Amino acid sequence: MNAIKISLAIASLTFLVACGDNSNSEPRQAGPISGTVMGLSIGNELVLQNNDANTTLLSVNGNFSFATPVSDQESYSVTVLTQPTSQICTVLNGNGTGAMVNLSITCVPVTYIPS
Repeated sequence: MNAIKISLAIASLTFLVACGDNSNSEPRQAGPISGTVMGLSIGNELVLQNNDANTTLLSVNGNFSFATPVSDQESYSVTVLTQPTSQICTVLNGNGTGAMVNLSITCVPVTYIPS
């Protein structure tokens, strides 16, 4: 009976070691860089840019995604290329590596302080 238990334990350990961490595997399928825009005023437009090349124009609040997906091992850097009129928009979670990114873009009115 002990020999059976030992054999099962060795088989279980062998299976777990064989599973590994997939560090040498191919990147998973590419996914979108997407997110949500909040606070964009009606009639305003905002242009976001990823990695100094891929852009997307946004004119309404809500969900969006860039047209070009990224793989799990690609880096991304999303910035505001063009601010909307009389507003400042900021990007939360704008830099990193990997697909299926969920950004948060928040726009607020520009306040002027009289001199």
